[in-house]
Amino acid sequence: MKAPEPREVLTAITRLGGDGYVPVYDLLLELPGDRRTAQRGLRRAANQGLVLERHGPDGRRYAAVASDGWALLNAA
Repeated sequence: MKAPEPREVLTAITRLGGDGYVPVYDLLLELPGDRRTAQRGLRRAANQGLVLERHGPDGRRYAAVASDGWALLNAA
């Protein structure tokens, strides 16, 4: 199955958390495809500098839209 496009990843993040961080686990459930395919799409968006990822104090991974990601969303 094809990995989600970066725009799909950004849209899912804004739908779940607006301009804040969202748990990566919840984000992967929102993206199309299985967990591995969704993870590949998230990793691609992060490597392009469109998504920020961090580990929270609880040990979970979180993701948010970076400034370049907002520029891509606003250009549409």
